[in-house]
Amino acid sequence: MSSNTEAYIERLNWQAIPTDAHLDGIDDYENWSETMLDYFMFNNADGLLTGEWVEPRSGTKDYGRWKATNQKAMGALRMTLGAGPKNQVKEVATAREIWDAMKTYQKTGSLVFTEIVQEVFNITLLTSKDVTDFANKLRKLNNETARVGKECQLTEPWLVQVFVRGLGPEFDHFIVSFNQSYSIVGDDLNPPITLDLIIKKALEHEKRI
Repeated sequence: MSSNTEAYIERLNWQAIPTDAHLDGIDDYENWSETMLDYFMFNNADGLLTGEWVEPRSGTKDYGRWKATNQKAMGALRMTLGAGPKNQVKEVATAREIWDAMKTYQKTGSLVFTEIVQEVFNITLLTSKDVTDFANKLRKLNNETARVGKECQLTEPWLVQVFVRGLGPEFDHFIVSFNQSYSIVGDDLNPPITLDLIIKKALEHEKRI
């Protein structure tokens, strides 16, 4: 690839990103991936995505050129991502990492959703550092369902019940007391309780035990 390095750099002034290249969920992946691969090929930079252009050793002339092109490529990819996908790759350092991470959207929506729900059932207070960590894991997984579609986001009452189930025996007295004061699923007089409320109450109980 070293023989083509100059060609990559000469094409840093890339063409405008296609307006129909946008990835926000699984339904977008096929069109997005085909459009962006064509775009990178047209700009003679598809090697960054396929791994053909390997990152040179730091400090060399080729490394400086690769770094500049990689930054350009990362910006081009990130500009086409919705909030969920963009958040997924906020810590990565190369265009190829972004490209590979987005391949998770190739899966069918039902498979992704099934995997997320399985993760939800696997996490408990016992598998977490504390109540805050447990709650954050639940919230993160619920946000992940947005990758599948808004209609797949887990409902508040369901999340509350999952949270209660995962607290464990040390919170048995708390759960009994809480259920006497609040309705998890709601009733004619009161709406269902929120995840934020039960987390707050669980944190207060955690401090007392």
